[in-house]
Amino acid sequence: SDAASTLQSQLSGYKADRQMICSLLDKMGVKDPVKFTEWGEEEVRGLVSAFVAERFPMVLLLNKADQGGETDRHIQRIIEKFEPRNIPCVVGSAAAEVFLKNAKKKKFIKYLEGADHFTTLEDERDDLDFRRSRGEENVPDGSNLEAEYAVPEPKVAKRLERLKDMVMYRFGGTGAWQAVQTAVELKNPAVAYPVRSLTSFATDSAGSGGAFADAYMVKEGTTVRQLANMISPHLAENFAYAEGEDGRRLGEDHVVTGLDFIVRFTTRETTAPPATGSGGSSGGGGSGGSGGGGGGG
Repeated sequence: SDAASTLQSQLSGYKADRQMICSLLDKMGVKDPVKFTEWGEEEVRGLVSAFVAERFPMVLLLNKADQGGETDRHIQRIIEKFEPRNIPCVVGSAAAEVFLKNAKKKKFIKYLEGADHFTTLEDERDDLDFRRSRGEENVPDGSNLEAEYAVPEPKVAKRLERLKDMVMYRFGGTGAWQAVQTAVELKNPAVAYPVRSLTSFATDSAGSGGAFADAYMVKEGTTVRQLANMISPHLAENFAYAEGEDGRRLGEDHVVTGLDFIVRFTTRETTAPPATGSGGSSGGGGSGGSGGGGGGG
């Protein structure tokens, strides 16, 4: 058998499909014919390392980065060891993220999870004073700020200032969301937006569902037919055809690619059954009628 078939049979326990194995062999530059029985230890180790990187990509979150002491030296040592192996390292503090989220709930700060900064009541007042000092016109008086913020006790305010210096300014954020984002990117996903209308991009037939209200993150290599089944098995069973953003028909084996894949499904039936659960619904419209898929992914 060919190299891909041989490896797939050996690695099937790790849920390694043929597409993954072929990608692995391409990256290693291995081409048929191949006699794996003649490989030496170095080649086998190289194969194992490449397979682990392909099947189980990793990202390291170097936590507690704000602890001081020897922390910086240890962080640098780990980065120098793993980044040359194409294992990304994210520096951060999970405790800081939790603290900021709690402070946001109590209205001590304004903070968008994953952002590289947060603002306090004093920050906003200072900003207004600065704008006035440079002669800017129509600067708000800031009277509404009291209602938008709560004043933290001195201990909390001191910790917020410390986080600003030791985490936000130093590392560009807490690292928690960046680690998640990096992990997702390692899987090279595609994002599909099933819609009912290719004009308004609404997600229901009445046009009241909002544009791009539903999104599905799918793994690399997912086909249009597989996407239809994710949205609703009923949609997949009655699949007639799909259309891309430009209105051109897509084959059922067309691969979903990119982060903005827009698709409209058409079913064969005249009436769709009521939607069940939260997986969305599929619609119909006679033979060749429109039937977009909807549902949160």
